[in-house]
Amino acid sequence: MANSIKKKSANIVVWMILLLLVVGLGGFGVTNFGSSRASVATVGDVEIDVNDYYRALQQELRSFQAQTGQPISLQQAISLGLDRKVLGQLVTGAAFENETARIGLSVGDERVKSEIVSNPAFRGLSGSFDREAYKQSLRQRGLTESEYEEKVRSETARSILLAAVQNGVAAPTPMRDAFLDFIRQQRNFSWIKLDANALSEPVPEPTDEQLQAYYDANKADFTEPEKKRLDYIWVTPAMIVDKI
Repeated sequence: MANSIKKKSANIVVWMILLLLVVGLGGFGVTNFGSSRASVATVGDVEIDVNDYYRALQQELRSFQAQTGQPISLQQAISLGLDRKVLGQLVTGAAFENETARIGLSVGDERVKSEIVSNPAFRGLSGSFDREAYKQSLRQRGLTESEYEEKVRSETARSILLAAVQNGVAAPTPMRDAFLDFIRQQRNFSWIKLDANALSEPVPEPTDEQLQAYYDANKADFTEPEKKRLDYIWVTPAMIVDKI
């Protein structure tokens, strides 16, 4: 009974947050409002689910309270712009997720497993990965194992793309040196324009003998390739069957 009341209360809070967000942002980015899984924004093909927004906002509120040592209400969070901050972070993440999907970037199960096992939040008293601690942490976040694993897969792929964007790609040394040498090279040249006006005497007209001699020496330049012409008549039985 208590769990049922708690679950209903959480759902009410989720929809209250969504309502405040719609009012505060003037309905920006809200789609599928009438469905059970509304989204607060869409980036490309990636939708930001209201539950993801709720969890991210709750995490931001807890972080703010830990830093200030004072509790903060939802209205105060909105007045401080924390809701917009969280939405902006989710939109940025969705943009990277959409791009990773577009270029087909993903990670395998072993990488996902490694990320989960190495997470300090899932370690037990022995200091190693603890299955029960893992399950309990996910229950507190309201996530199933499959949902969290998919989240880790997506975030890891985004981190790979983000690292590539931030760090860039270094050009090979031979390519860099060749490019710099090409840019630094200089060429100097001088030129003089010569035309008929620059001649001391005009060029005489060629004689017929000179023209004939030039033609005889360069006949190939004045000769077209050999051509053949073929005439034929096309007759088929269908063309004459009515006349026989």
